[in-house]
Amino acid sequence: MPSNVKLRLVPKRATSLKQVLALKDPPAGGLAWHALIETGLPTMSLYTVAKAIGVTDKYLTNFLEIDLKALKGKETLGRIESDLLFAVARAYTRAATRMGTEQAGVWLVTPQAVLGDRAPIDALRTRMGTEYVSGLINQMGQRSQKAHIGDDARRAMAPEANGNEASMPAV
Repeated sequence: MPSNVKLRLVPKRATSLKQVLALKDPPAGGLAWHALIETGLPTMSLYTVAKAIGVTDKYLTNFLEIDLKALKGKETLGRIESDLLFAVARAYTRAATRMGTEQAGVWLVTPQAVLGDRAPIDALRTRMGTEYVSGLINQMGQRSQKAHIGDDARRAMAPEANGNEASMPAV
C-alpha cells in the first residue's frame, strides 16, 4: 500500500468516498484519485465498501472477480479491481445523498426494471453501464428537487400561507 494512504474505520452510515473507502487522507482532486486508483486502493477498502452498502465480503469479492483467500496479506488491490471498487463506492455515495444510506445500499444490489432487471451494481462493470447508473442517480436528484419545488408551491398556495383564518388550526 502506498505510504501516503492512511486507513480509518468506516462509520455505520458512511456517506462520503473518504468514509466509504476508509481513507484518512483522501486524494485532493481528480488526478490524485486517478493516481491512487492506478496504484491500487488499499485492500481494506473492499471490506469497508461491503459494509457500507450492506453486502458480504464474499459478495463483493465475487463481484470484483477476486478470490477472497488471495487477498490475505495483500496490501492493495490491482488497478482494475480498484477502478471497479471506486465505481461502486462512488455510485453508492451519490445515491446515498439522494435516498439515504440504507436505501442506497439496497437500491444498488436490487434488480431494476430500467436496467433490464439487473442490479445497478452489475451495470457498473462497464463504463457505459457506469454512465447509465450515474444518469439514473442524477434523475433521482432531479425528481426530488422537483418534488421539493412542488411542495414549496403547494405550501405557498395553501390557505394558511394566505392568512385564511378559516383553515388555520384553532389555538
